[in-house]
Amino acid sequence: MFDKLTLFAVLSAAVSPSADDPLASLPKERIDLELADAPVRDVMKLVQDISGQPVTLDDCVEGTLSLKLDAVTLRSLLVVIGDTLSLTYARSEDGALLVGCDEPRPDRKHARVDMAVVAVPLSDVLGTLSDAADMPITASGCEDVLVDVSTSNAPVSAVLHTIASQASATVERDGNALQIRC
Repeated sequence: MFDKLTLFAVLSAAVSPSADDPLASLPKERIDLELADAPVRDVMKLVQDISGQPVTLDDCVEGTLSLKLDAVTLRSLLVVIGDTLSLTYARSEDGALLVGCDEPRPDRKHARVDMAVVAVPLSDVLGTLSDAADMPITASGCEDVLVDVSTSNAPVSAVLHTIASQASATVERDGNALQIRC
C-alpha cells in the first residue's frame, strides 16, 4: 500500500466492462478531474456524489492521489485508482459499491514503469510494457501509431490507458494477455 502517490496521466480510453463488472453500472459521461494530494477517501466521496450511487469503503482504503484526468469515465477513473492503490470493487445486495484492498502483487496491473518517449512506435513501447508486466501486451490496427508518454513509477495499466487515449483505442483483456485495439 502506498502512503502517497503521484500519478499524472491523461486518460480517456474506453475499457470494455464485462457483464459481472461491479463498475459497469456507473454513469458513462466523461469528466475532467485534477487532484493534488487528495485523500482517496475524498475521491471516493466525489465518485459517490457524481454517480448518485452509494460507496462503502473498507478501513484499509487509504492514501493520497495526484491526478490530472481529461474526459475520463468514472469506471476508468476507478480502474486506475484500483490498479494504483491495489483496491478491489464489488457490489452489495442493495447495489452499493464496496471498495476493499487487494494484496499487492508484483505482476500485471501492479507492475510499475518509468518511461519518457516522444513519437515512438507503439509496438516498441508495448514491448517495454510487456516486459515490465511479465505478460503479453499487443496492439491490433495500430501499426502506424506513434506515442508520447512520460511517467515516473506509474502502473503499467495507467500507461496503457494513456496510450489508448492517444491512439483513440480501447484496452481489452484477451485471455492472459492485454490488447490495445485501434
